[in-house]
Amino acid sequence: MPNRRVFSLTFNRLRETGSFLIRNEGDQFQAAIRADYRRRNCVQRHFDNNPETSIRRASAALAISRQAIWRTLKGDNRYPYHLQKVQNLLPQDYVKRLNFSYWFLEKIRDDNLFPLKNISTDEATFTRGGIVNQRNYHVWALENPRAIRENRFQHEFAINVWLGIWNGLLVGPYFLSGRLNGITFTHFLENDFSNYLDDIPLQQRIEMWFQLDGCPAHYSRVARAWLDINYPQRWIGRGGVVPWPPRSPDMTPMDFFVWGTLKQKVYSVSINSREQLRDRIIDAVHQISSEQCLAAIYQVSARCNACIGARGQHFEQYLH
Repeated sequence: MPNRRVFSLTFNRLRETGSFLIRNEGDQFQAAIRADYRRRNCVQRHFDNNPETSIRRASAALAISRQAIWRTLKGDNRYPYHLQKVQNLLPQDYVKRLNFSYWFLEKIRDDNLFPLKNISTDEATFTRGGIVNQRNYHVWALENPRAIRENRFQHEFAINVWLGIWNGLLVGPYFLSGRLNGITFTHFLENDFSNYLDDIPLQQRIEMWFQLDGCPAHYSRVARAWLDINYPQRWIGRGGVVPWPPRSPDMTPMDFFVWGTLKQKVYSVSINSREQLRDRIIDAVHQISSEQCLAAIYQVSARCNACIGARGQHFEQYLH
């Protein structure tokens, strides 16, 4: 009389194979290999067609465990690369970005010290809440500390800051009061910035170029008149002798280096008052070294070459 295990095995064999025949271990091994091969092909095809999907959604769609999908992707040497956020560009921007890149590289060929003679300037607004990168914000502990950080406030405040980078150093910070417009910006140029120039030798002031972007305050008639008088044929911007390509924060060290580095330092602690925010900005500016500024300044030429290689389109995703 067969024992109950014989009936159990026979039932499972019929359910899985539809046959009474007993397969040997070699056949079972080959069947497992074929099943694994089909599963791997299925997963690879799914991610080829949907490269931005997640393992969780793929597991639900394919009815395959997340662990099996992860092992398959890892075995295929696939890595979950992050998307890079970039500034939106219009088709007409490509030619303007190319023209500026060719001009900048030509100036360097004529004078390899030209990047040091060009002062790149910009303004930014620092608020109380600032920026919090939750992806990289962690608290290491043996137990969950249930830590929190406030980032929405009923009583908000903000500070407008002007900064420049020139000759391997940061110029400023200068704090702008009120709303930035053509009159307030020109008033700043005539007073605060002009006072800074008093300490610079005359020959360096004669060779200095002034670069700004195309915000409305920079494009005002009074601001352009001041630049034409004080920097004749030596300023870069909207309406300037050398047009600044619009929507191109990837080509000025103020955007691709200074502001990000500065805000990371400023917001490393919580801000509770306007005075504290002001002091944090000043301290953060002093923490940025001359070597960092020089590296950012000379990186502009590499970015111009990359822009030419990309035919004026986005190129930051190709930088190492």
